[in-house]
Amino acid sequence: MTYTFPGSKALPIKMEALIEDSVAHIIKYEDPQRFISWLRDSIYNYYTGPDKRQGTMFDTIENLPLGDVAVDPDSLNKIAVNLALVIWNGIPLPSNHFRPQPMPLPRRNEPCHCGSGKKYKQCCAAMPSMQALSPDSLWPLIFSQLDKTIAAQAIRENHVPTEALAVIASDYMNSGQPKKAVTILSPLFEGKIRKTKDDAEFALTILCNAYDDLVYQKKKMDLLQTILDTVSKSPLRSGAWQRLATIRMDDGDVAGAWQAFKHAQRDDPQSLSLGLLEVQILTTQGHIEKAKQRADFWVRQMRRSGVSDDEPQLNFLIEVAANPVEAFAEVGMEMVDDAGLLLKQWLEMAQKRPLPHYTINNQPGMMSPGEGEDDMDVIRQSLLSQGLEKENVEMAIKSMQGQLDDLSGSDESEFPFDDEPEPSSNDFYLQTPADIEALEQEWHRVFPVKKPFSTQDMPFDDADPWDVYTELDWANWLNDHPQAFDSLDILDDLATALVLYPQFGADWVFELLMAPVLQRSESILDKTMASEGVAELPWIIETNRPALRSLVRLGNMAMVKGDSDKVIHYANKLLSINPNDNHGNRMFRMNQLISEGCNEEALKLADQFPEDLNPEVAFGKILALYRLDRKKEAVQEVGEVLEFLDKVPRYLIAKRIKKPKLNEQSVMVGGDDQAWYYREEMRDEWLNTPGALEWLKNAEKVFS
Repeated sequence: MTYTFPGSKALPIKMEALIEDSVAHIIKYEDPQRFISWLRDSIYNYYTGPDKRQGTMFDTIENLPLGDVAVDPDSLNKIAVNLALVIWNGIPLPSNHFRPQPMPLPRRNEPCHCGSGKKYKQCCAAMPSMQALSPDSLWPLIFSQLDKTIAAQAIRENHVPTEALAVIASDYMNSGQPKKAVTILSPLFEGKIRKTKDDAEFALTILCNAYDDLVYQKKKMDLLQTILDTVSKSPLRSGAWQRLATIRMDDGDVAGAWQAFKHAQRDDPQSLSLGLLEVQILTTQGHIEKAKQRADFWVRQMRRSGVSDDEPQLNFLIEVAANPVEAFAEVGMEMVDDAGLLLKQWLEMAQKRPLPHYTINNQPGMMSPGEGEDDMDVIRQSLLSQGLEKENVEMAIKSMQGQLDDLSGSDESEFPFDDEPEPSSNDFYLQTPADIEALEQEWHRVFPVKKPFSTQDMPFDDADPWDVYTELDWANWLNDHPQAFDSLDILDDLATALVLYPQFGADWVFELLMAPVLQRSESILDKTMASEGVAELPWIIETNRPALRSLVRLGNMAMVKGDSDKVIHYANKLLSINPNDNHGNRMFRMNQLISEGCNEEALKLADQFPEDLNPEVAFGKILALYRLDRKKEAVQEVGEVLEFLDKVPRYLIAKRIKKPKLNEQSVMVGGDDQAWYYREEMRDEWLNTPGALEWLKNAEKVFS
């Protein structure tokens, strides 16, 4: 905050510190003469010019020094008194109902208030006038000096301007105190909401951010709904619609986001943030060229409205017009202390590398007691590749060898079979080149995150790859090893790290970080399978999992972006490569075949998974049989699935049914939640198949 004489450089005074200390003194004593005396005595503490002993470079007050020149004590005294007057006159005083109580200037022939003994007209009247301080701009400083009771009273009695409250709350947010931000702002939106202009929209934004930090999602949604239901057309209601648009966008509801955007535009067509929201939705949809065009439109419109290029929102739209994804990436990374920037730079450098040469081999038979050293070497290399120190690996090998010796000659019937099928000698596995295997051993000593368990997308451990020092370790290692871009194992770990990224879900994370990692993995896999003439790589073999997981994640990315063609592509690709379908792609594929009326294909898919306990497959097969007029077989299927999925028919048949309690982390096989999800997804297909639900009702009665 710098205050200047009009048309001249800033005074050689630390104005921000002076004003902050002045506010504290005024609020504490509320005595104008005491304040003037204090500032006259203290002004030298804030003076930043050369030492006064260098001498005087002016003779009269009209020649007041500017820039880095010395100021004599008399002139510094005059500056102090006049500054004191300007500051005092701008402060809302608690004792005056939070209104300023300005001191008048002396009349022309009265003694000057600076104490020089001269008449005012012969002294400080000749000083250039100083810019008046706005009480609104001082409120954040004032608020910090008030005790809690008086501060609460000031808010309750509407003495504090809305914009000042938002600034104060924003400061609390920046210092990690969202609860204080909520305490300050929530009273603005209680009862009948009267504040509806731009400053209230700013306050709403800060309050919603505070609710997000505190995970008060219900409170946030209730607040937005209250504004939409009770407030008339205004910037505030536009802000509520805009916030709802971003929420819907985050939930993958792009159509709902566009609907909210249009409402916001009608409520406040001049809102600067509308342009940002529009290009964000377009970028999320992958409409990059359209986003650039609309950003350029908003830039021209803002400039015509008199908005300066220095205004942050306009400046950002200028960047979006040049490259939307990069612009959003820059902002996103700034929000998380540049996490991911080193990875982005490494990916840009490494993407020029040619594809490595992997091979595919038959899975060796499961090791039996007494087998030779070659089998132990396979296990040894596997453990080393997972980052274990060499001495620990040798201890583990020795322990396993001892256990195998103990088992030698034992009766196999003493040991139960595993639930999962064992790899067979006919299964294929990806063979990593030796130089890449050695590189992976180094990598696992640096990278802290374990592999996800089974088909999970995230690991169970709490290691944070984006901790500042942790990220520096592995990111610098990558910078020294561009050839790590050739490793399916390392690429898999980088994708796992990105799932844990603070901004994960943002479109730019997918485009600039996740997509290059996953597409590289897919390219390596496609090249290897084509050159080796192999069509299947089962998930059950662990060395295949990094590559297969990349396909799963590519399908997930397509689903988030609403690209149904790519979702289908990756579902089919995974079903082809891994016919055991450990990730459940058959469920999505079955629903898609039923929706498209491909009943024969649906039956073929169902036959690949007999006795499947997923309603998508089991009831998809029943509906396909019914549509093909194979009702006798359909009835038999109903009888077989009711043993495990007896709740599904009730949820399908009922016109209205209470939504059960759902667990976002899991689904109970045969439970109400599983039946509800199937109803939500596929009931329309049953309704649109003439007579299907009535037939299902009768078929269920036969077996009940």
